[in-house]
Amino acid sequence: MATRTRSARTPAVPPPNPRRRWRFIAAAVAAALVALASGAVYLTRGATKVTVDQAVRSYRAQAGTPAAPPRQAAPARRQAAPAARTATAQKTAAKTAETHAAPKTAPAAFAYPLSGVYSFATQGYEETDALNGQRHDYPKETSLTIRRAGCGWISHWQPLNERWEDSEICEHPQGSEMAHYTMYHEFFHRGQKEVFACPGGFVQRVGAKPGDSWTFDCASDQSKGVSRTTFVGVDTVVVGGRSVRAAHMRYVITASGADSGTLEQDRWISLGPQRAMVRMLQKASLRTKSPFGPVGYKESFRMDLKSLTPRT
Repeated sequence: MATRTRSARTPAVPPPNPRRRWRFIAAAVAAALVALASGAVYLTRGATKVTVDQAVRSYRAQAGTPAAPPRQAAPARRQAAPAARTATAQKTAAKTAETHAAPKTAPAAFAYPLSGVYSFATQGYEETDALNGQRHDYPKETSLTIRRAGCGWISHWQPLNERWEDSEICEHPQGSEMAHYTMYHEFFHRGQKEVFACPGGFVQRVGAKPGDSWTFDCASDQSKGVSRTTFVGVDTVVVGGRSVRAAHMRYVITASGADSGTLEQDRWISLGPQRAMVRMLQKASLRTKSPFGPVGYKESFRMDLKSLTPRT
């Protein structure tokens, strides 16, 4: 008698649970929204202000500690030298001194400003129309650091971690020449640094009279700026309750290349025995290339010196 074999049954697959599937989708969407929101917060986070105290600490750190005084050499034993040997030694010393003597240069026409950190009352901002736009308001007090470096001296202005500029100034008998100018801007955590060389870029000239003007060019790898410089005249500016006579200089810069547009700047530079910039006004309206494509950039600020004595 034949026996029947029982066929193996394939286990039934349970139908998908629609609730579980929708919970998974909802969790994935929520995670994506959180990541997107976190990225948006990161990109739109505001700028970080730089205080005057921070600038002073940075200045002191770069200046370093003063070198220890040289040790006094032990007194040499006196020994009578023959006259011939003495004459030869004198000729050799004179020739060596002539060979290693510093090159003779004409004295600078303008005095060097005192090194240190100058404090300015400040009003202003910068902004861009990139993405949905972003604006950086400058702090009410900013600093300008002066130090002897480069071909003469360098000024460093940094109201924000995301905004700073350096100017290298050479002093000549003909006046003050801006050798290099460096600017840095950062929006949405994307920074742009540009270095300009300005051969023959006299920002202040000896013997200039009110109304005199001249031009000079500055160029980077991507942009060019032509500056029309004018000596407006001599004004009286109050600094810390003290009246100071200052030369009013105006610079109208026309930019082309990666940066296009205009920048207008007025500076008042003291004429007294102590040289310092006592006031500055600047307005810029530019179209510039950026990591986000061509964007608009605007800047407007005013700085008024609070004291002629820098912090060191």
